[in-house]
Amino acid sequence: MKYFARVAVLVFSCVTLTSVGFAKTSTYAKKTSHSKTKSSKKAMSDLDSIQLDEEEDTPTKSARKTASVEAVEDFSEKIEEASKLEKAGDPAKAIALLTPISEKLGRQGLLVLARAHRANKNSIAALKTLELCLSKNSKDYVVQTLIGDVLADTPNTDDAVAAYNAARKMNKNYRPAYEGLLALFEKKQEHYESRMLLTDMVALFKNVPRYYSDLCRLYSNGDFMA
Repeated sequence: MKYFARVAVLVFSCVTLTSVGFAKTSTYAKKTSHSKTKSSKKAMSDLDSIQLDEEEDTPTKSARKTASVEAVEDFSEKIEEASKLEKAGDPAKAIALLTPISEKLGRQGLLVLARAHRANKNSIAALKTLELCLSKNSKDYVVQTLIGDVLADTPNTDDAVAAYNAARKMNKNYRPAYEGLLALFEKKQEHYESRMLLTDMVALFKNVPRYYSDLCRLYSNGDFMA
């Protein structure tokens, strides 16, 4: 009898522990399931929120992009109009059109403005504009040559020579830098310098007959000794 009683106690204990364990497992499973459901709902909510934000941002980004493009187009139109005015012999109007936005202009706009200032006989303003353009690219030999052209119109001819030589150093094959310097030497009647420069030009630009004829003229006139 004692044996059967002990067996009964053990069986009852096992059943009780099993029931408790099952109850705890069931409770944990419910909590886990509830937590996962809650997390899933939150994730879906966050995703909806992100998608909504993206939908709201898209028109804003598009509007900003359109506004930026329109601003560039506005500058292009003004630059084109200013260029036409300068070529038509009205540089003052071209200057009035571009000066208010000069700090925002790129290379093309600054070159148009500088050309207008030069046509308007304002060498100081033209130089200032070209120097602003050169500050954006210190190796721009075209702008450096234009600086030489403007300086050649002033009494500062030594500075003009330096500007042309700087442009030649940047690009030894850029003909306008040589031609600008040659025109300056001829204007100053510096025949020796003209001959030396023409000799370089004939060697460098072999298919330009005018350079040969100019060099021959200097020799035939005896100007090379001056």
